[in-house]
Amino acid sequence: MRAFLGKLCDVSSLGDQDDLFAGGFVNSLYLVSLLNFVQEEFTVVLDEEDFDMANFRSIQAVLDFVARKRGEA
Repeated sequence: MRAFLGKLCDVSSLGDQDDLFAGGFVNSLYLVSLLNFVQEEFTVVLDEEDFDMANFRSIQAVLDFVARKRGEA
């Protein structure tokens, strides 16, 4: 996740719990790239109900979401 986000912005000060949107690390344009990355990198299929901003608000939120999608949580 951090390597992917590093392609979009400076993540040197980004913590796993930091809000990606409020912190300016991800904006609406980068969100589509983030969603595609999550689907491809973690081999999960996003459904309409998955498009809750809480699932993508931080690095940790994304990792927790992926674990739930895979049935690991």
